[in-house]
Amino acid sequence: MPNSDGDQTQPEIPSPSNRESEESMTTRSFSATFTVDETPKEVFAAINKVRGWWTGEIQGNTDCLGEEFTYRYKAAHYSKQRITELALTRESCGVWWTPGSAVQ
Repeated sequence: MPNSDGDQTQPEIPSPSNRESEESMTTRSFSATFTVDETPKEVFAAINKVRGWWTGEIQGNTDCLGEEFTYRYKAAHYSKQRITELALTRESCGVWWTPGSAVQ
């Protein structure tokens, strides 16, 4: 979001200090696999229409290699993704790197 000088600044993320206990992921990688009754081309197209399946606020391009976008859902979730792979292969439809996130 631009500040009063027009510079892009990262949105302020609410502090999790009001939690009774806090858990952190211990691994640096997450992946999920599932099967659907669609062609690979249909799956690739659906996955890359992020605004069609995430219900929060999305800023940025979500369908171009090298692009970054942010996702926010109320005060509960903020994350920033960078599309590092975007190709339909037998193993994958793409890879997103998440350089930052906060989940309440």
